[in-house]
Amino acid sequence: MFLFASNHLNKGAIKTVKLNKPLCQSIINSMPHQVAILDRKGEIIAINEKWERFCLENDGRLSECRVGGNYLELSGKAVQLGIMSVLQGKKEVFHYEYPSHSPNEMRWFEMVVTPIKQLPDLLNMEGVVITHLNITDRKRLIMQQQKDFALAQAIQKSVLVPPISNNDMMINALFCPSRHLSGDLYLWYQIDADRYGVILLDIMGQGVASSLISMSLRSLLPGIIRRVSDPNRVYAELHKHFHSLFKTVISSKHYFCTGIYLYIDAKEKMISYFNAGHPAGVMVGDGRSQFLKQTTTPIGLSERAEPVSQKINYEKNDQLALFTDGVAGTLRMTVRESEHYMLSIADEWHPERLEELGKREFAGEQADDIAIISIKL
Repeated sequence: MFLFASNHLNKGAIKTVKLNKPLCQSIINSMPHQVAILDRKGEIIAINEKWERFCLENDGRLSECRVGGNYLELSGKAVQLGIMSVLQGKKEVFHYEYPSHSPNEMRWFEMVVTPIKQLPDLLNMEGVVITHLNITDRKRLIMQQQKDFALAQAIQKSVLVPPISNNDMMINALFCPSRHLSGDLYLWYQIDADRYGVILLDIMGQGVASSLISMSLRSLLPGIIRRVSDPNRVYAELHKHFHSLFKTVISSKHYFCTGIYLYIDAKEKMISYFNAGHPAGVMVGDGRSQFLKQTTTPIGLSERAEPVSQKINYEKNDQLALFTDGVAGTLRMTVRESEHYMLSIADEWHPERLEELGKREFAGEQADDIAIISIKL
């Protein structure tokens, strides 16, 4: 006999129903997966037809798989510990994924171990129910997604611009996606002999959607910077394209991006810039420091936005850092704290030291995508 327990909805009492052995066997035979029931010693006391059929089809030993065999003795250390943790009441459920390939097919399964509690004392265990779920389709989907992500990541990295190093300036970047793909995007472009455009954008969100938007914008940026150059016009062009390209998505999901763009005139030693809701850029040099603070609203956030730019002068050998708010998230700081943090480590984000900075501060788990542009003027 088996006892079935349920909570009485009105009185809160435990109601028990006796089930005879044939009915219990019919119940576990009706289950769509391989099922075995173990007692407190790990001995198999019941199996369903799918369990026995799987054993026969995969050259298993029926003497070990059938009732009377000790499942703990057949299992590896990790499975033994997992089953015992349920039997001892330390875990409510134990999951274990494993491959079980046949000569003709690659297969993966998940073992799920749940307790059979003794009535009326639910703290004592009569045994456990072991279910083996075929998760091959899910595993194959994950493997295909990993291949697709690897290809997309390679494509995304292939369009990153190379560093610049000449008599005017040195520019380099640190790029650290939080997952496979990033919504952070940067580009620099030498407009003519003396003028340069540098832009850093951070698409709202993470993963595939933001990375697709960033790649779409990436294809537009060289033409925009080369054609209009001036920060106010660059902002206006990006805002227009953001709405025209992603109008349907934006209207339903409210996608937008923050960003900062620099128009650098190396001959005049002057920078014009806009900061569209982005962390402030940091400029240091010869005991001086300055933040390139927000001047206008994020790109694509509203239907109408007025671009506002600022101008600053610089001296030879000044350094400038632009970065996304992933720095703040990963270091568990506010954006304002991250701005002062970047100011305090100005020597470490020199263009030639960015890789070392990345290995030291951002090698572990990241809360968000990270991009840092370092410019030695």
